Amino acid sequence: MRKLVVFITAIVFVLPIFNTLAATLESNGTDGGDWEDASSWDGTNTPAEMSDGDTLIIQLGDTITIYSNLSFNGVIQVYGVLVFDGGKINMDASSSIQLATGSDIMALGSGQSDQIRIGNSSNKISKSEINNLTTPNQLTDDSLTEGGCAVTGDCEADPLPVKILYFKAFREETSIRLEWCTTYEKDFNFFTIERSKNGTIFQSRAKIYSETNNASQNTEYEFTDELPFGGLSYYRLKATDLNGISEYHGIIAVRMDVKGPEILLYPNPSVENYIMVSFSGDKETYFKINSITGIIFEKGILQPGVNQIQFENNIKPGFYFIQVEVPINISKKFIVK
Repeated sequence: MRKLVVFITAIVFVLPIFNTLAATLESNGTDGGDWEDASSWDGTNTPAEMSDGDTLIIQLGDTITIYSNLSFNGVIQVYGVLVFDGGKINMDASSSIQLATGSDIMALGSGQSDQIRIGNSSNKISKSEINNLTTPNQLTDDSLTEGGCAVTGDCEADPLPVKILYFKAFREETSIRLEWCTTYEKDFNFFTIERSKNGTIFQSRAKIYSETNNASQNTEYEFTDELPFGGLSYYRLKATDLNGISEYHGIIAVRMDVKGPEILLYPNPSVENYIMVSFSGDKETYFKINSITGIIFEKGILQPGVNQIQFENNIKPGFYFIQVEVPINISKKFIVK
């Protein structure tokens, strides 16, 4: 049994760069809803705004329903439920639908209206085949061809790169230790540790590579977050294989009740092109101001006492967070009007 130990203290922020790198859009984590309604996703985007090759994730506990004839070229990962109710989805030959263990896919409309089509016009399944699909499963151009396993119902291969035995979090004096174990890895590349303050919006914390790529024995991993949030933190694992296919595991939550410096923001909401920050620490520290989607607008050094942070970039009205790196990571939300 091999144990890999990784200690990383730098926070890495992932920016959504559309049209150059594959982007990810997740369901809202609060029951889901209509495929074409932005409130079912991140409140701003729908799958129609995504680019070819991007990934959609239907989270565990969410149900996303397709009511119309639509197109999407990329990867759909289903951990919750995907429903067709008088709807169709058309995907190109490089696209796929990955059904994780415990997920479900259903067709509630007529056999003619509920369809999945990948590749050419003959590669499709309708109501009866959709309702007979088992999980885990992967729908691709090949699996939907005549006699393909999605049509016959004989798909057995797990489309996802790893099987997780456990994923745990442990609170230490000023840090949080994460431990997890895989029982199976196939053409596997790396894990990404992602962290969230609210359990919905996640940012990358560290990347941990596999040394074997393929294994059918238990492999243990460990990561220590040296700068956790004060209060509650949420963590999840993103597993990526050598072909760039990813899946998510988690979410787990852990509370870090460590007394540390505090910050006070005013005026809040901010009606000018600045915000005042009162910082109770005894030495300077770094800060970042980012949107709820993780885009960084300002960064710099915060001094003990009262600081005025001038918005040098064009910050539009909306919700923002200031993050301060002190013995524990402090995050505060404010509004720009």
